[in-house]
Parts: sequence; structure tokens; C-alpha cells
Amino acid sequence: DHPPLRDAAVAAWHLLTAAIRDCQRAGRIRSGDPAELSFALWCVVHGLAVLAVDDQIPGDVLHAVPLEQLAEHATRCLLEGLARRARRS
Repeated sequence: DHPPLRDAAVAAWHLLTAAIRDCQRAGRIRSGDPAELSFALWCVVHGLAVLAVDDQIPGDVLHAVPLEQLAEHATRCLLEGLARRARRS
């Protein structure tokens, strides 16, 4: 058990949730429960981080696409998925 690490994770979670809420108010992110959207983002980012730290990303993938580029692509996919869509008329 690592209380300082847990406290940092909780603080990061609250910061992410607040950022999503702010972006919703600004009309940049679609509506929905900010906590649920935060959880989805957290899962993807955490998953990529764990895969990288545990050296679980196949070498042929990393030779073809650098980790930084994989992270940028994952972030772009997340943001596009959360983006508020224009209403069709």
C-alpha cells in the first residue's frame, strides 16, 4: 500500500474530471457524466503506460511506430471520440 501514490492518483483523477467538466461547459466535449468520461480516458492512458513500462508492446510495433507517436495517436483518438459533434439538420 502506497498512500502518497494513491493520493497523487486521486488528485490526478479529480483534475482530469474537472478538465472534462470545463471542456463540456465550453462546448468542446460532448455531454455525459464527467466521471465516466474520465474513467475511459484514464483506462486508455493507464493501459498504454503499463504496456510501455512492462515492455509489453511488441518490438516490431515500436520499430515501426515510436512510443511517443503511439501515445499521440491514442490521445487524438480519445479527443476525437469525446469531441462534441455538430448537429445534423
